[in-house]
Amino acid sequence: MTSTPSRTRTPRRPEDGPEEVCPVSGIGALVADPDPRTRHRGLTLLAERANGPLLSRAEEARLAGLLPSAIPESPDESLLLARLHQRLGSHLPRKRLARWRGVRMPEQVRIAWLTAEILTHPSVLEEEHPGELLYQAVRGIDGGSAARPDRLVTLLAGTGVPFLRREAVRLIRQSLRAGTLAPDRARARLSGLLDAPDGTDTLAASAALEELAEPWAASDPLPATCLAPYLAPSRPAPLAVQALATAARHGHAALLREAAADTAVPPAVRRRALELLAGLAGRSDIGALLDLATRDPLLLGGPLMTCLQGLHRRGHFPGASHAPAVVALALDDHSIDPVTVATILYTVRRTTLGVLVDAPADAPSMPRRLALLVALAAQGAGDLPVGQAITRLLPSARLPVPFLDALRELRHEEAEEAVLALLPTVPAAALRTLEAIGGDRTVEALTAALGPETDGSMIAPCEGRPWNSCGG
Repeated sequence: MTSTPSRTRTPRRPEDGPEEVCPVSGIGALVADPDPRTRHRGLTLLAERANGPLLSRAEEARLAGLLPSAIPESPDESLLLARLHQRLGSHLPRKRLARWRGVRMPEQVRIAWLTAEILTHPSVLEEEHPGELLYQAVRGIDGGSAARPDRLVTLLAGTGVPFLRREAVRLIRQSLRAGTLAPDRARARLSGLLDAPDGTDTLAASAALEELAEPWAASDPLPATCLAPYLAPSRPAPLAVQALATAARHGHAALLREAAADTAVPPAVRRRALELLAGLAGRSDIGALLDLATRDPLLLGGPLMTCLQGLHRRGHFPGASHAPAVVALALDDHSIDPVTVATILYTVRRTTLGVLVDAPADAPSMPRRLALLVALAAQGAGDLPVGQAITRLLPSARLPVPFLDALRELRHEEAEEAVLALLPTVPAAALRTLEAIGGDRTVEALTAALGPETDGSMIAPCEGRPWNSCGG
């Protein structure tokens, strides 16, 4: 079967020029010839010419005038003619469209003819009964090649059929990017697709919201009232999340804050609303956002950190008064990356250091505090006395291993004496830490405890390896 007119090629003779294989008048004679083979050749040449580059509307109309009104008996020829009508039929009056409905033909050919009729006269959508034939015909339409995209999508949306309404969104997207539908018209048509009259067409609404969340659509922001209904507790979570993205793109921070604070909406919606505030909130909002997250730290702690990261990238940094609340959230939710917390609190790192060490050495939260301290020390130029603070807490720790691990990671050499004092109680952990920070004092202590090797070599620190005997 012939695939598409654009793929059908007739061999050229060497004496034929690159453009004028056959003049238009000659193509007309071939198309009107009663011989099927000659007529098929004429339709093939017509398809080549119709799919040529930079064809003007006058040239398209001239080619459309060559289209025969009779349906060929051959399925291949009928399919080729149907696709020519898809390409050129918009230049014909309705009476010239071939009468295909009463002709027996394969399903693929019938779909092609219905596609051609829809492209030629979109008003047929008001009469066509919904069904698989119509769905396949609409699915085969490329919005970029539709002659009347605005009329087409308006009628598809007006059918009330969920599938056809979703196809309307696809055609709007294609027409917009092809330059055949102006952005203001596209925005208006998508706004009209936001919901079905009975509120059940969530897939079409979600597709419309997704396209309205693109940057082009925010040049003329939608009113918040268009999006607020999708954030109601009764709405499906995926639809509400898509509405949040659209609200964020159109600058409706108040909608996002309301959704994040509404305990009746699904948890996923609340989390996403808080994350999206990263692009809209300012430094003056940080306190209120922290108050909101502390009400449910396991649900909102992570999203708040994402929000604060976005604010940090935009130059809105937490103040010193915010540090205790941020640390408290990180202590409650261990899934929060310590590096993220340290990055957010970099500008108030000295205050944060004080908050983290303001706890007894045996506090249940101390291992988590140590992880946060290590991450905090890795920020900036190393001007924070994190190692000194951990060293001060080490002697009073009933469980010193987390402290030793932190000192090892920090490579805080000033803690050598404090770590040597723990060799008798936690030898393995102390030796691991001394491997990173030990110096002459460690060599002396271990030599005194273990003695020299039989070959006279001394115990010495070896870079990057466990403690062992190394040549002195």
